[in-house]
Amino acid sequence: LCRPHCGIHTLSAPVPMAADCSHITELLRKGVLKPLSSEIATTACDECRRPCKRMVLCGMYGCGMLSCDTCCEGHFLAHTIEFPTHTVGITHVDASSTEHKYICRDCAAPNAMDTAMPALDGERGLDNLFNTCYLNASLQALSHIPAFAAFFIDCRGHVLATPATSFTRKLSDVVNRLWTGSGDVIVTPNTLVSHVRAEGRLFAGYGQQDSQEFIRYVIDTVHEELRASPPGAPGDVTAMSAIFGGVLESRVVCCKCSAASCTEEKVLDVSVELPDGPTLERLRGIEVQKKRASWLSWLTSSAMGDMLGLTDTTLGECLQAFCLPEALRGAEQYACERCCSKQDATKSLAFKRLPDVLCLTLKRFGHNGHYGAKISRQCAFPARGLDLSAFTAPDASDPDAIYDLVSLVSHIGSYGGGHYITYACSPLSGQWNMFDDSTVLPVSEDYVMQQQAYILFYQRRRSPSLARLHAAVQPQLRAPIGGPAQDLRVWVSRQWLSAFLNLARPGPVDNRAFACKHGGILPRLPSLEQLAVLIPAETYFLFVDQCGATHPAVGAHMSICWTCARAEHELHRRRMEECAQVRAMLGTETDAEDMLAIATAWMERWMAFVQGAGLFATPPPEIDNKPLLGRSGEPVLRERTFIRVPEPLWLYLHGKYGGGPRIEAPPLPPRPRSAPPPPPEDEPARGSA
Repeated sequence: LCRPHCGIHTLSAPVPMAADCSHITELLRKGVLKPLSSEIATTACDECRRPCKRMVLCGMYGCGMLSCDTCCEGHFLAHTIEFPTHTVGITHVDASSTEHKYICRDCAAPNAMDTAMPALDGERGLDNLFNTCYLNASLQALSHIPAFAAFFIDCRGHVLATPATSFTRKLSDVVNRLWTGSGDVIVTPNTLVSHVRAEGRLFAGYGQQDSQEFIRYVIDTVHEELRASPPGAPGDVTAMSAIFGGVLESRVVCCKCSAASCTEEKVLDVSVELPDGPTLERLRGIEVQKKRASWLSWLTSSAMGDMLGLTDTTLGECLQAFCLPEALRGAEQYACERCCSKQDATKSLAFKRLPDVLCLTLKRFGHNGHYGAKISRQCAFPARGLDLSAFTAPDASDPDAIYDLVSLVSHIGSYGGGHYITYACSPLSGQWNMFDDSTVLPVSEDYVMQQQAYILFYQRRRSPSLARLHAAVQPQLRAPIGGPAQDLRVWVSRQWLSAFLNLARPGPVDNRAFACKHGGILPRLPSLEQLAVLIPAETYFLFVDQCGATHPAVGAHMSICWTCARAEHELHRRRMEECAQVRAMLGTETDAEDMLAIATAWMERWMAFVQGAGLFATPPPEIDNKPLLGRSGEPVLRERTFIRVPEPLWLYLHGKYGGGPRIEAPPLPPRPRSAPPPPPEDEPARGSA
C-alpha cells in the first residue's frame, strides 16, 4: 500500500514549531494568533462528535473550531480547506503532555516519503447493520486494492472537493478508518449505510442485496462525483476510471465478404458466464460419437453433472466462452454495408485496452423459468499469473497482460438468501485474511483457492522498465527537503504520484488538477498542498522521460498564473453580465404569442455555466435545437424537451452563441376555468305551501 512505503501524504509528517515556520512567525507578528496558553477542551470533535487523542484548536482569533486531526477523521484539514486563512492550529505536544504547540498545514511536508507512519494493518472488521454483509464484503474487497485505498488516504484534496453530503466523502471516512484508525478493531459505517439506504434506490430498506450491484454503484457514483467536482481532469478521466477502466471491442465479421465492423465500449467491470456442458465440450474440443452425444450432453447440462463435477470449470474457460465467436443467423442477421443486405455473420468480444485492476464477476445468479436459481458449480482461478493476452484484440497495444489476485467476494447460500464473505491479501505482509463482517481471521492461500468465487479483483503487474524506475526513485523520494536542494524541487500531482506507486500504467504526468498550460498555478485553489507534493527535479524528469507529461514543470517557488487569473476574472464578469441581462429580459412583460423554443439540454448547460458548476464552468457551445426536429425537419416539441423563452431573450442568446434553428414555441394551453357555483335557490315565502 502507498502510505507505509512511499507516504506521498503531507499531513502526518513532523510539524514545525514557530521558530521553524515562517507562516507562524508572520502571523504571530501580526497578532492574529491565539497564545499557546489557550485551553483545549478534551471533548469530542465539533464536526464528527467523536473523541480524538489529538484535538486541534483553530489558532485564529475569533474562531473556536475544535476538531480532530488526521489520526481520526481529519476534520481540522477540512476546516483549513473551507477557510483558507485558518491554516494554523494549537494542539498538545504529545498525548500525555499538557504543553501546547502550533501546527501549520502549509509547512507540514518536509519530504515526499515519510516512513514514520502509524500502523496500517487493514485488518479491521465492519459491523453488520442489519443485512449489510453485501456492503461490508464489497468495502473490504475494494479497500484492499492498493490504488483504491491510496487514493482515499493520500488524495484528500480531491475527495474534499466533492460536496459535504457526497457519497465519496462518506466512503473516504470508512476507508481511512479501516487503514488509519486509532486502535479500533471494528469499524461501524453508520453514516455510509444511512446514505446508501436513503440515496441508492436499489439498496433502500433492510432487505438482502447483491454485492456486485453495490460494487458497481460504488465505482460509478465515485466516478461521477469526482468528474463533476473541480479540480478534475477534463473528459471522463477520474481515479476510478484510471484504476478500473478498460475498453471492450465488439467485432462483427460478415460471412460473405469478410468485412469487419468494430465498436468500442468503455467498461469499469466485466461479467462472464459459467459455461454450460455443450459450451465446455466445444471449448475442450471433446469429440464424441453421435450415438453418445445425446446422453453426454444431457449429463453435462443437468444437475447430475454438477454433482459429479463434470461441469466444473476454470476462469480461463469462462473468459474463452466470453470471447467465443457467436453466430448471427436468421432473425439476427447482420446488415452488411458492403453487401447492402443482411448476411450471416460472427460476433466476438475482446479487450481493446486492459484495465489496471480487473473487476471480474462470475454470473452465478439467474432465472430458471419462473424461478430464480444460483449456479453453484466450482470455478478454479489462479492466485498469480493470470494471462489475458489471449483475450485482447489483434490491434490492442497492451504488451503486459499478467495479473495477480488481490481480493475476492464469495457468496454462501442460495438464490433466495445467503451471506457474503471477502478474502483479501494484505498489501503490507502478503497474508490472506477472511473478512466476515466484524470477524477477521488469517487463512492460507490454498484455502482461498478452494472458495466459490463470485467477484474477483486482479491487479496488473508492472512492466520491467516501470518496475526498474519504481525502484530507482524510492531513495530520491525519501530525501528530505532543505538547503540548496529546496530550489531544485517541483510540484507533482498527488493523484498521479499515487497512481505511479500503485498502478502498472499510470499514464503521463498529469498536473491539471493544480497547474495551467502556461506552467503556473491555477487561481482559486483551496489548498495546493492537498493536491500536489514536492519531489526532486531529477525525479520529475525521470518520470517525464519514462511516462511523458501533459503540462510544463511547476517549480517549488512558482506563483499563481496571472494569465489564467485574468481569464478567470473575465469569465466571472461575463457570467454576471449574462445573468443580469437574462433576468432583466425575463422581468419584462412579453406577448404570450411571441415565444420561441430552446432545447432543455442546452439551457441547462448555460445555467450551469453562469452558476460556475463543476465541469460546465466554461461557456456552452452554440445553441443546438436539432434534437427538437423530426426526421423530416419539422419541429417536434414534447414536454420537458424544450423551454419557452421570449423573443428578445432568444435574440440575445443567439447573438452571443449562435446556432439554432429558430423554432416557434406553441402557445400555452388556456387554464381551465372553474365553473361558477350555481345560484342559490329562492327560499319559499313564509306561510306558503
